Amino acid sequence: MANTTLPVPPTPRQAAVDLYQGVPVADPYRWLEDGDSPATHEWVAQQNERTRQALDARHDPESDRDRWHERLVARLSLGVVMQAKVRGDRLFVVERAESAEQFSLVLRSASAASAAPILLIDPGTISPDSATALDWFFPSADGRFVAYGLSEGGTENSVLSILDVESGEHLADRITNTRGATVAWLADSSGFYYTAYPEDDQYNRRVMFHEIGADSEVDPIIWSDSEAPQAWPDVKISPDGRYLLVEVMVGWGHIDAFLLDRQDGSWLTVVADIEATSSFDFMGDQLIIATTVGAPKGRVVLAPLDAPWSDGWRTVVPEGTGVIASASAFGKEILVVVTEGAVDRIERWRP
Repeated sequence: MANTTLPVPPTPRQAAVDLYQGVPVADPYRWLEDGDSPATHEWVAQQNERTRQALDARHDPESDRDRWHERLVARLSLGVVMQAKVRGDRLFVVERAESAEQFSLVLRSASAASAAPILLIDPGTISPDSATALDWFFPSADGRFVAYGLSEGGTENSVLSILDVESGEHLADRITNTRGATVAWLADSSGFYYTAYPEDDQYNRRVMFHEIGADSEVDPIIWSDSEAPQAWPDVKISPDGRYLLVEVMVGWGHIDAFLLDRQDGSWLTVVADIEATSSFDFMGDQLIIATTVGAPKGRVVLAPLDAPWSDGWRTVVPEGTGVIASASAFGKEILVVVTEGAVDRIERWRP
């Protein structure tokens, strides 16, 4: 095989530095985050050209590229299961069948492994070029409905639709501009909170509320922050439906959280304006919070829903040698994911 010297496309560095918990972190390639800039387009084109030259150079009798290519294609064609959510006896699973182009949403039994699966959503049959993708899904608490997002051609600019699982029919409700949405259903499935973007806007993500059967054009805005257009809010709701949790990623190392008491309409601050990350789950009348507030490697605290501010947090899992990634309610216990030595483990704690 001929030995070809390929030019390395230049990648300019910029003087961009962020301060995280007092530590300066350089980000010299931030300019590449602007996917629409001519400079980024030119850099990508040069990288693609160099990659194609390198691959094409291996198409000869002495090369093993074709063998590796065949093996890789075979592996990528295997069936894959990506995500599952349980609602009662209903198990909603994202699966890609063998050799399929796209992932589908499949309904399985959570108790009877021998029960036949039911194909709920198959994006691969929607467009002739198989360019329609399932982006996300959220079943209602009783598993009767599932809200899901589809997008075209890799845009991830989802359109929210609602499937009646029992009848197999779609509701008339459709909501656009729901890229990367989260959905929090009311307990009675009469409506839900969701995240969406203004028309023709890649920023200013906000939290809305939709009542089933209503015109989504008049859905009220529940939360927004015009002063932080790049903020990324997500929503969860307590099992009894009283509290709505809005988690807001302000930056990769900064997550705020606010609770809406739906009974009186008041907002409660859980954590804000602190350079720290946290994740949340509901447990009875308390919040489980896995947080780096006061613990660089993470700790798990409990906070009462009616007074969730940080000075009232009670530590139930102290900071240790491993990094605490998340914590979730499991009956009367808390399941904690801890990473140590690049290996995850799950610990069970009683608060």
